[in-house]
Amino acid sequence: MPRTLFGRLLAYSVLLLALVLGAGGYTLDRFLVQRETRRLQAHLAGQALLAAAELPNLGDDLQEAIHRGGTASGVRLTVIARDGIVLADSEHDPTTMDNHGSRPEIRTALE
Repeated sequence: MPRTLFGRLLAYSVLLLALVLGAGGYTLDRFLVQRETRRLQAHLAGQALLAAAELPNLGDDLQEAIHRGGTASGVRLTVIARDGIVLADSEHDPTTMDNHGSRPEIRTALE
């Protein structure tokens, strides 16, 4: 620890500044993560509503359309009925898949 008054004041000032900047950075990071998460959720909800509006128009081509959409977007797409039955999936045959009705993410989505 510095012996001079200036040295002690400088050391305490640097320590205080580091604490304030660290706390401010952490708070700003949490705020930005929460804001972007909310923005992304709203965007995805809108996209899901648009996709859901088009699903009845696909009829028998649902599995093919979901497969093409998943391939084009690079994400896995799964269409699940309200009772949990998988209607279409971009990566697997839906007839071989288990009922998804008990999965937590499906329950949350239905709520």
